[in-house]
Amino acid sequence: MSSGRLLTDTPAEGVLRLTISNPDKRNALDHAILDGIAHAVREADTRCIVLTGEHGMFSSGYDIGDIPADVFAREAERLVAHPITAAIDAIEACDLPVVASLTAWAIASRIA
Repeated sequence: MSSGRLLTDTPAEGVLRLTISNPDKRNALDHAILDGIAHAVREADTRCIVLTGEHGMFSSGYDIGDIPADVFAREAERLVAHPITAAIDAIEACDLPVVASLTAWAIASRIA
C-alpha cells in the first residue's frame, strides 16, 4: 500500500530537512511517510526541523486511495487517525522549531 518515502538530509549545520517524496500521488502522506516523520522528529538531535515536499509540491494530504472501500468503512478511524495523530503529536511535543517549507500551492480543508 505504501509508495512514498521520507527523505532526510542536513542542508545546514543544525538543520534537519524532512522531504516528502511520493510523486505518483502528488506527495500524498502514506503510513511510511507519516511514521518516518514521527520517528525523525522524536529522534532529532538538531536546532530546527524543516518539512518540505519534492517535485514542486508540498503534499496533497493523507493517502486513502489504496485502502479498499470495505476495509476503510470498517476501520476508518484506525487507518486514518493513528499515523496522522502520531506524526502531529510528535511535532507538537518537539521542543525544536518545526517549519513547513511550501514550494508551491497548498490547499487544505478541515472537517469540524
